[in-house]
Amino acid sequence: MVQIILAVMAIFADILTILSVWGIDAESPLWLKIGITIVAITICVAMVVLTHDAYDIKVKRYHYKEKENEFRVYTRKNKYLVDGSVVSIYYRYQDQEEERDDLVALGYVFIDDKDSDVQIKMFKMMDERLVRNILSSNKSCRKYHVKPNVEFSRISEIILHESEASDNVC
Repeated sequence: MVQIILAVMAIFADILTILSVWGIDAESPLWLKIGITIVAITICVAMVVLTHDAYDIKVKRYHYKEKENEFRVYTRKNKYLVDGSVVSIYYRYQDQEEERDDLVALGYVFIDDKDSDVQIKMFKMMDERLVRNILSSNKSCRKYHVKPNVEFSRISEIILHESEASDNVC
Protein backbone atom coordinates (compact mmCIF):
# COMPACT_ATOMS: atom_id res chain seq x y z
CA MET A 1 0.00 0.00 0.00
CA VAL A 2 2.85 2.36 0.82
CA GLN A 3 4.40 1.65 -2.58
CA ILE A 4 1.19 2.70 -4.33
CA ILE A 5 1.04 5.95 -2.34
CA LEU A 6 4.70 6.66 -3.15
CA ALA A 7 4.09 5.97 -6.84
CA VAL A 8 1.11 8.36 -6.90
CA MET A 9 3.11 11.06 -5.14
CA ALA A 10 6.05 10.63 -7.55
CA ILE A 11 3.87 10.86 -10.64
CA PHE A 12 2.00 13.83 -9.16
CA ALA A 13 5.27 15.63 -8.44
CA ASP A 14 6.51 14.96 -11.97
CA ILE A 15 3.36 16.37 -13.53
CA LEU A 16 3.39 19.49 -11.34
CA THR A 17 7.08 20.03 -12.10
CA ILE A 18 6.45 19.87 -15.84
CA LEU A 19 3.49 22.22 -15.55
CA SER A 20 5.47 24.71 -13.50
CA VAL A 21 8.11 24.80 -16.21
CA TRP A 22 5.36 25.56 -18.74
CA GLY A 23 4.40 28.77 -17.00
CA ILE A 24 2.18 28.02 -14.00
CA ASP A 25 3.56 30.39 -11.40
CA ALA A 26 2.48 32.38 -8.34
CA GLU A 27 0.63 34.90 -10.50
CA SER A 28 -1.62 32.28 -12.13
CA PRO A 29 -5.28 32.31 -11.05
CA LEU A 30 -6.35 30.02 -8.23
CA TRP A 31 -8.92 28.14 -10.34
CA LEU A 32 -6.18 27.18 -12.82
CA LYS A 33 -3.98 25.79 -10.04
CA ILE A 34 -6.89 23.79 -8.56
CA GLY A 35 -7.87 22.47 -11.99
CA ILE A 36 -4.33 21.38 -12.80
CA THR A 37 -4.01 19.69 -9.40
CA ILE A 38 -7.24 17.72 -9.93
CA VAL A 39 -6.19 16.66 -13.43
CA ALA A 40 -2.72 15.62 -12.18
CA ILE A 41 -4.20 13.53 -9.34
CA THR A 42 -6.63 11.85 -11.76
CA ILE A 43 -3.79 10.99 -14.15
CA CYS A 44 -1.69 9.62 -11.26
CA VAL A 45 -4.43 7.37 -9.95
CA ALA A 46 -5.23 6.11 -13.46
CA MET A 47 -1.57 5.31 -14.16
CA VAL A 48 -1.12 3.43 -10.89
CA VAL A 49 -4.31 1.41 -11.38
CA LEU A 50 -3.49 0.52 -14.99
CA THR A 51 0.13 -0.48 -14.31
CA HIS A 52 -0.39 -2.26 -10.98
CA ASP A 53 -0.79 -5.69 -12.64
CA ALA A 54 2.61 -5.49 -14.31
CA TYR A 55 4.66 -5.06 -11.17
CA ASP A 56 3.35 -7.57 -8.69
CA ILE A 57 2.04 -10.88 -10.01
CA LYS A 58 1.68 -13.10 -6.95
CA VAL A 59 2.24 -16.84 -6.99
CA LYS A 60 -0.91 -18.76 -6.04
CA ARG A 61 0.43 -22.31 -5.72
CA TYR A 62 3.34 -24.52 -6.69
CA HIS A 63 4.14 -28.04 -7.86
CA TYR A 64 7.39 -29.88 -7.17
CA LYS A 65 8.47 -33.02 -9.06
CA GLU A 66 10.97 -34.68 -6.76
CA LYS A 67 12.45 -37.10 -9.33
CA GLU A 68 13.29 -34.35 -11.80
CA ASN A 69 13.95 -31.70 -9.11
CA GLU A 70 11.57 -29.47 -11.06
CA PHE A 71 9.62 -26.56 -9.63
CA ARG A 72 6.54 -25.08 -11.25
CA VAL A 73 4.60 -22.14 -9.90
CA TYR A 74 1.11 -21.03 -10.85
CA THR A 75 -0.30 -17.53 -10.97
CA ARG A 76 -3.42 -15.88 -12.31
CA LYS A 77 -3.57 -14.90 -15.97
CA ASN A 78 -2.08 -11.54 -16.73
CA LYS A 79 -1.76 -9.58 -19.96
CA TYR A 80 1.99 -9.20 -19.38
CA LEU A 81 2.63 -12.94 -19.21
CA VAL A 82 2.99 -14.25 -22.76
CA ASP A 83 3.20 -17.93 -23.69
CA GLY A 84 6.83 -18.98 -24.16
CA SER A 85 8.33 -15.89 -22.58
CA VAL A 86 10.99 -15.81 -19.88
CA VAL A 87 10.11 -14.20 -16.53
CA SER A 88 11.84 -13.42 -13.24
CA ILE A 89 10.66 -14.98 -9.98
CA TYR A 90 11.36 -13.07 -6.78
CA TYR A 91 11.16 -13.86 -3.07
CA ARG A 92 10.00 -11.05 -0.78
CA TYR A 93 11.05 -11.01 2.87
CA GLN A 94 11.78 -8.69 5.78
CA ASP A 95 15.42 -7.97 6.54
CA GLN A 96 16.06 -5.74 9.55
CA GLU A 97 12.75 -3.87 9.16
CA GLU A 98 13.34 -3.43 5.43
CA GLU A 99 11.37 -5.27 2.76
CA ARG A 100 13.63 -6.94 0.19
CA ASP A 101 13.07 -8.68 -3.12
CA ASP A 102 15.66 -11.25 -4.14
CA LEU A 103 15.75 -12.87 -7.56
CA VAL A 104 15.49 -16.61 -6.98
CA ALA A 105 14.85 -18.06 -10.43
CA LEU A 106 14.07 -17.54 -14.08
CA GLY A 107 11.16 -19.39 -15.63
CA TYR A 108 9.31 -20.20 -18.85
CA VAL A 109 5.64 -19.27 -19.15
CA PHE A 110 3.12 -21.90 -20.30
CA ILE A 111 -0.44 -20.76 -20.96
CA ASP A 112 -3.33 -23.15 -21.50
CA ASP A 113 -6.57 -21.53 -22.66
CA LYS A 114 -8.60 -24.11 -20.73
CA ASP A 115 -6.80 -23.45 -17.47
CA SER A 116 -7.53 -20.36 -15.37
CA ASP A 117 -3.91 -20.14 -14.19
CA VAL A 118 -0.58 -19.52 -15.89
CA GLN A 119 2.10 -22.16 -15.34
CA ILE A 120 5.74 -21.12 -14.96
CA LYS A 121 8.50 -23.72 -15.03
CA MET A 122 11.67 -22.64 -13.23
CA PHE A 123 14.68 -23.43 -15.41
CA LYS A 124 17.51 -21.43 -13.85
CA MET A 125 17.71 -21.17 -10.07
CA MET A 126 19.75 -18.23 -8.85
CA ASP A 127 19.28 -19.01 -5.15
CA GLU A 128 18.21 -22.60 -4.56
CA ARG A 129 17.87 -22.14 -0.80
CA LEU A 130 15.22 -19.44 -1.26
CA VAL A 131 13.47 -21.49 -3.95
CA ARG A 132 13.19 -24.42 -1.54
CA ASN A 133 11.46 -22.19 1.03
CA ILE A 134 8.32 -22.66 -1.04
CA LEU A 135 8.18 -26.27 0.20
CA SER A 136 7.88 -25.22 3.86
CA SER A 137 4.16 -24.44 3.79
CA ASN A 138 1.31 -23.35 1.53
CA LYS A 139 1.48 -19.86 3.04
CA SER A 140 5.04 -19.47 1.79
CA CYS A 141 3.69 -19.02 -1.77
CA ARG A 142 2.59 -15.52 -0.79
CA LYS A 143 6.23 -14.47 -0.53
CA TYR A 144 6.93 -15.28 -4.18
CA HIS A 145 5.99 -13.01 -7.05
CA VAL A 146 6.67 -12.84 -10.76
CA LYS A 147 7.91 -9.94 -12.85
CA PRO A 148 7.44 -10.17 -16.62
CA ASN A 149 10.92 -8.90 -17.37
CA VAL A 150 14.41 -10.37 -17.17
CA GLU A 151 17.56 -8.31 -16.94
CA PHE A 152 19.74 -8.66 -20.03
CA SER A 153 22.78 -9.33 -17.85
CA ARG A 154 21.09 -12.49 -16.49
CA ILE A 155 20.38 -13.84 -19.97
CA SER A 156 23.88 -13.07 -21.23
CA GLU A 157 25.32 -14.72 -18.10
CA ILE A 158 23.38 -17.93 -18.83
CA ILE A 159 24.44 -17.93 -22.50
CA LEU A 160 28.07 -17.26 -21.55
CA HIS A 161 28.15 -20.16 -19.07
CA GLU A 162 26.53 -22.52 -21.60
CA SER A 163 29.02 -21.57 -24.32
CA GLU A 164 31.95 -22.01 -21.91
CA ALA A 165 30.63 -25.44 -20.90
CA SER A 166 30.30 -26.54 -24.54
CA ASP A 167 33.83 -25.27 -25.29
CA ASN A 168 35.22 -27.30 -22.38
CA VAL A 169 33.51 -30.52 -23.56
CA CYS A 170 35.22 -30.48 -26.96
